[in-house]
Amino acid sequence: MTEEQQKKKSFIRDTIETIVVAGTLALIIRALIVQPFYVPSSSMMPNIHGGVSLKGEKANDHLFAIKFIFGWRIPKNIHFKGWKPYFDFLENKIFDFCKPERGEIIIFEYPNNPSVDFVKRVAALPGDVIEMKNNIVYVNGKKLPRNFVSTYSYSDQEDPTDITQCNMYEEENTGVKYMIIQRVDDGRERKSSFGKIVVPEGHYFVLGDNRDNSQDSRIWGFVPGDRIKGKPLFIYWPISRWGLIK
Repeated sequence: MTEEQQKKKSFIRDTIETIVVAGTLALIIRALIVQPFYVPSSSMMPNIHGGVSLKGEKANDHLFAIKFIFGWRIPKNIHFKGWKPYFDFLENKIFDFCKPERGEIIIFEYPNNPSVDFVKRVAALPGDVIEMKNNIVYVNGKKLPRNFVSTYSYSDQEDPTDITQCNMYEEENTGVKYMIIQRVDDGRERKSSFGKIVVPEGHYFVLGDNRDNSQDSRIWGFVPGDRIKGKPLFIYWPISRWGLIK
């Protein structure tokens, strides 16, 4: 083998090693540290956009989430859907750095289908008592303050003539302030109520910010703490929406 052939072989080997190392590091980062997520639904409007049109433009947020903040679950195997890697994890978490707080947005495995990720806002913690009276949320007997901000509207991406009219409020839960919307039909808000519910230990009660268009704990129950995958940090796409998530 000539010196030129040896250099070429060495270059190919180094390139393959670099690609393998980079790919391995990317998978480790995705599994344990930071992961991108795409939001396809409008359940977290007006804070996270998905599946709707605003002012005639499609609104679909892509975001990064920190995965280790609520503890790590160790991957046990990996599989692919197209080019995207997906991990199956061991049941128990290790290194719980902190617990989700009221008012915080989390990403978690949908309890009825763990292969699907949901994003919602924590309304009540383990041991809390939560109820809703005519759209007003109460946690441990205390009303969550909210103030009217403005009207708000969005349309369906597939049918721009299907416009949803809403009222937007600033709600506060244990010092955390955020926007929510309530649907308005014929000039009146839809009213929703549910009785007192005690959140079991190790579980969380979550709500969507788009209160009348969200599949959340009011429908399918509580989120087990060991199914929480992380905390959304910031929106990276589209560029016009770049910024931290509140």
